[in-house]
Amino acid sequence: MARNPRQNSRDDPRWQDEDRIAPPSRRKRRRVWPYAALLLLAWGLIFGAVFWSHFLSDLPDVNKLLVAGASRDVTVLDDRGRLIARRGLTQGARVDVVQLPPYVPNAFIAVEDRRFRSHYGLDPIGLLRAAFENILAGHVRQGGSTLTQQLAKNLFLDSNRTFGRKTQEAMLALYLESRYSKDQILTLYLNRVYFGAGVYGIEAAAQRFFGKSARNLTLPEAAMLAGSVKAPARYNALADTDASLARAQIVLRAMEDVPREAFVGEADRADAYRDSALGIACGQTISQPFVVAYMTEQLQLQKPHRVLEIGAGSGYQAAVLSKLAGKVLTVERFRMLADTARARLEKLGFDNVEVMLGDGFDLPANIGPFDRIIVTAAMVEIPPNLTDRLETGGILIAPVGPQHGVQTLVRIVRTATGLERRELVDVRFVPALPGIAREL
Repeated sequence: MARNPRQNSRDDPRWQDEDRIAPPSRRKRRRVWPYAALLLLAWGLIFGAVFWSHFLSDLPDVNKLLVAGASRDVTVLDDRGRLIARRGLTQGARVDVVQLPPYVPNAFIAVEDRRFRSHYGLDPIGLLRAAFENILAGHVRQGGSTLTQQLAKNLFLDSNRTFGRKTQEAMLALYLESRYSKDQILTLYLNRVYFGAGVYGIEAAAQRFFGKSARNLTLPEAAMLAGSVKAPARYNALADTDASLARAQIVLRAMEDVPREAFVGEADRADAYRDSALGIACGQTISQPFVVAYMTEQLQLQKPHRVLEIGAGSGYQAAVLSKLAGKVLTVERFRMLADTARARLEKLGFDNVEVMLGDGFDLPANIGPFDRIIVTAAMVEIPPNLTDRLETGGILIAPVGPQHGVQTLVRIVRTATGLERRELVDVRFVPALPGIAREL
């Protein structure tokens, strides 16, 4: 059989040149992909520009936002110009954020948008955290909106949860951040946000609930106002009734009488009056003022009441409770915290507080009953060991939920027929652990 001349000549340089010439057609085919990618990118940019311009055409004018608008209420005067009544929605006088004590805007930032000073209108970390919490909960419990997004929604948009509305909200937030400084955005937010009871704006809220200008708010008052904007129609302790308003003001006066800086370490005293939780020994915390005020107000304390607190911590919450109740027993599982809290309370003259080293999940049978019970650490569920110690008409407040993440503040009332349970607000507490700590 005759052999292929090419097989006999593989070492011939001419055939090697032919082999090198063959591949270029394949290289030409590979160079098509960059052009295809560029074409897809160009069409994507065109589509994005059309999409962006469509929503931009519907965005409102934000150029005159800093101009004060007309009030939404109707004022009735007599023939001498004296005030008779005020009806409708109350819009307070405008106040700039720089005219307020620093802890007032900081209270709203702590409650609504902790990364407000560092983001550009959208908070990817907050969105991811909210998505994670919603997946764990099995339903939507957090939205992840920034303070700037809330301002955009309050100013221009309706409450419909549609893709178009959320897109416009995000675009408006970015646009607001590009046009205004952080202090200007805070000014707009504080003067337009709804506080409940028909009141818009922090100046109107301060006048309505505390009878003073927003410039003169105390830290506990600022904390209470900041907490009330999360869902004013649902759990605003300030706006429900005149009676609850009076209770809230009593709680705030009690908090003002208890020096928070006395319950933190030397290094944290400069932060004692910030509206944020403060770390203490043994991995525990002092709750932020809004949470302390809100939980205390929900207990509806009176002087004859006997109160059980699970989790003494620094002793600060027990000190506030002692201003409003007759007797407070606070139980702490860490010996170091129990001893420190006892010494602080004795030094400050809170002689109606007893600090006990013990297990809040397994109290001795001879302790109780109590008119009020408050738990200052997160429980997966409230044990019968606590609810069984409630007197008829008694109230228990506790954060319930996963040990790490968002919990729900739960209020339980013992009636003549059983227990009535109501969910209040989302909170974050350190976990409540059973037993007495072997160390610390």
